[in-house]
Amino acid sequence: MDKKVCPYLGLIDNPRTYVDYPEAAHACHSIEPPVLLAFDYQRTTCLQLLYRKCPGYLHSWKDGVPKNIQQRRKAIIPPALREGLAWLLLAIPIIFLLWMGFTGRLSFPVLNFGPGTDPTPTSEPLFAWEPTATMTPTGSRQRP
Repeated sequence: MDKKVCPYLGLIDNPRTYVDYPEAAHACHSIEPPVLLAFDYQRTTCLQLLYRKCPGYLHSWKDGVPKNIQQRRKAIIPPALREGLAWLLLAIPIIFLLWMGFTGRLSFPVLNFGPGTDPTPTSEPLFAWEPTATMTPTGSRQRP
């Protein structure tokens, strides 16, 4: 490695590889798990001889990596929208079930376990066996 680059600087998934400029995948591997570093900190410290004064280099961030040098990850979905979506996903099935109940589209069979409630068939069976005629040979033929 180049002597002006911190030996703990490396790609998040490959600690032995780095590039000579600030990179989103650069992390400090002096601690476990590695922490992604902000571009400014990489530019001013990790990629300069100043890395020798870095607390991560000197004592492996014994007090933890400060938030101001950690890379800020932007959320794909903002937290307020994510919370709103969670409530919406919870409310939709409840509203749907209430709507089905009020409009009569939701019904449950009535179960009556009282005496004398044996079900009696009210229709003919779907399949019935009926005997069919079979043909039996009456004579035999011989070849000439």
